Amino acid sequence: MLDLLNGFVVQLREAGLPVSLTENLDAMDAVQHIPIEDREAFKYALGATLIKNQAHWRSFETVFEVYFSLRGPEYKLANADGESSELDDLWREMQDASQEGDGRGG
Repeated sequence: MLDLLNGFVVQLREAGLPVSLTENLDAMDAVQHIPIEDREAFKYALGATLIKNQAHWRSFETVFEVYFSLRGPEYKLANADGESSELDDLWREMQDASQEGDGRGG
């Protein structure tokens, strides 16, 4: 999950959005407390922690939709051999990790 979120922050910065290290850490903490499969909650948790200026919201939404659009199991990405891709594997790992984390105090 760390690499996934770091990649997203890089994309936000490349789009011209100022994201500080503190905001990045806050986002990583926030998403540990929501179900990863709840896309809307995931998006708003990231937005609440990473975006501090209303003028940046539209850019955030665009980057979010592009970055996470091919990371859901409904896309069933496969390589040339017909095997599931690393993105599918990553998605499953994220879901497993979020389920294992249920019940942890915070």
